[in-house]
Amino acid sequence: MFNTLLEKQETDPIGNQQIHTHGIIGIFNISTYIFIVVITESQQVGTLNGSDNIYLVKNVEFIPFSKQITNYRELPKPIVDYVEGIKKLLVDQGFYFSYHADLTSSQQRQSTVKFEYKPGVKNDFKYREQFMDKRYFWNHKIV
Repeated sequence: MFNTLLEKQETDPIGNQQIHTHGIIGIFNISTYIFIVVITESQQVGTLNGSDNIYLVKNVEFIPFSKQITNYRELPKPIVDYVEGIKKLLVDQGFYFSYHADLTSSQQRQSTVKFEYKPGVKNDFKYREQFMDKRYFWNHKIV
């Protein structure tokens, strides 16, 4: 079930809650609770190379994996405070993302990368695995 704090929720024909997301930040394990963290609001703030849009995370939501938890605010206060702190960090500190551009490497570093083009192969994922700087691509294990 999705967090009942979400605004503008829709339901599918069998009553499951649906939300529009802009991306997945990751899976967070907080104490004994597991959440998937999704971007629910973003704003385009720039463009690289004329076509790769850059977005600023404006809002996130923690969706519990447990069917017994419909709202993380039902959890013990220390867990709620921890979730709220992470949400504040993600929104207030300026987290950026792109669906296509490499934001982990400088343009100079990217210009030295030689692509081996193979028709029909998604070269962008091969590039991500081999060349993105994992110090900045912190959720690379879920991609």
